[in-house]
Amino acid sequence: MLQGIAASGKDGTVRHVMKTLNPQSCYIKSFKIPNDEELSHD
Repeated sequence: MLQGIAASGKDGTVRHVMKTLNPQSCYIKSFKIPNDEELSHD
């Protein structure tokens, strides 16, 4: 998760990381369904 004000370089960071990522080596993991407390957060 990246958080920053506009023009703080978030897009460039994601682009740099994803440039070297091979999608075939990724593993997808599903998370559990959020409970009521977790759903109440933004």
